[in-house]
Amino acid sequence: MARPLLELLADLPDPRGRHGRQYPLAALLGLTLVAVLAGQTSLAAIAQFGRLRGHRLGHALGFRGGKMPCANTLAKLLRGLDADRLDATIGEWPAATAAAGSTWPSTARSSGAAATGPSPASTGSPPTPRRPPR
Repeated sequence: MARPLLELLADLPDPRGRHGRQYPLAALLGLTLVAVLAGQTSLAAIAQFGRLRGHRLGHALGFRGGKMPCANTLAKLLRGLDADRLDATIGEWPAATAAAGSTWPSTARSSGAAATGPSPASTGSPPTPRRPPR
């Protein structure tokens, strides 16, 4: 079975000193990854993304007490991190997950029709409006 991405991120070398580790490495990187995937493009936006989602996201990512970091904390971490190793870890994870037999949606689809059903044009009915995400 493939390991969760947060576990793989925790295995990366932590560039921070022992006394500068208020937040777990995997939680910081997980927040950064989730926020970037959600469209955040600056460290301030990533930190705000975390604060706005509060304790629930904080606990899910592994922040102690659900407390989120500020932009400066993220900047200090990312400056010292081995970017190539981070890129390799994140880049290899989807393939390892698929090889382990995951039902990750992007690997479970063989074609658009199989994943979404017949197209409205082929059934003669109008398309069903989609509900916007919350």
